[in-house]
Amino acid sequence: MKKMSTLQKWWGRHGQTIIMVVIVILASVISFKLGEIKAFNDTKIDVTVRDIKNINPAQEKANTAIEALKRQGIDINKVGDVKKDVSKRASKDCVFVASRNSKKYHTKDCKYGKKIKESNLICFKSTKEAQGKGYSPAGGCFKKVTN
Repeated sequence: MKKMSTLQKWWGRHGQTIIMVVIVILASVISFKLGEIKAFNDTKIDVTVRDIKNINPAQEKANTAIEALKRQGIDINKVGDVKKDVSKRASKDCVFVASRNSKKYHTKDCKYGKKIKESNLICFKSTKEAQGKGYSPAGGCFKKVTN
């Protein structure tokens, strides 16, 4: 009778368990991928074919933006009014700016002040107004500014 090597003995004890684990993992991966394929197939994709020879790229971007606004239920006639109000930063009332997410205020021309999103922007006419509302000056913007 031939002697069994250590590896053969080990495989004899654990081989069946390893094969079962591999089968379970493969079945799980295959099931997951089939679910992804099913979900993708249920997704409707609208495709519009256009004549691309005569399309202005800027106009195409504008059309895409307008279509996105319409899908969100936004009246594009009101969007024109928003364009006229260009920016809060440009307003004379907006000398100092702060973010709703912070308690520091900046000059509107400071690099940190320019990074604040319009949706989070708070404007102040003076440092007194900003400090009165609980804001303190940001160190990087106020080296020589007085008001």
